[in-house]
Amino acid sequence: MNIFKIAIFGLCAFMFMTGCETMDTASKFTRPVIKKRVFDASYDVVWNAVLETVSSQGVEITAADKNKGVITFKKALTNKEAKEYIAPDSRIAWYRANANGEVLIKEEDVGKITVVINMSFRGSISGSSGPLAQSHGGDTSGVFEEKVFYGIKNLVSGN
Repeated sequence: MNIFKIAIFGLCAFMFMTGCETMDTASKFTRPVIKKRVFDASYDVVWNAVLETVSSQGVEITAADKNKGVITFKKALTNKEAKEYIAPDSRIAWYRANANGEVLIKEEDVGKITVVINMSFRGSISGSSGPLAQSHGGDTSGVFEEKVFYGIKNLVSGN
């Protein structure tokens, strides 16, 4: 009977400790990531604003097809940028991270242009003895998207 009580106590303690870790990690994500915005402007104005704003973020534009409404880009991130652009995870210290992204631009209605930003991150992580030979993915923190949407808004409102 004592073994049963010890097992139940151990299970409860494990669940309590795991729950606390989950709450700590979850509390870091206090706001949703905005990946889509609608702008009140012509397609050409928004397209040019997106190109200018994305380029100003120091990325390499790998393709830009205005007819399809797609811009793709990539960027090798510094450690500072990785901490800023990749959603926080207390267990990961990025060593070499790369961002790949695409911006989708679509006219939903006359003068209503939808812009969607999709980001993905891959990189190596650092362990206590240096870089590990593993590749990891990361979710966006929303900071890059926020900067781009802010830039587009400023350029579009100026026209």
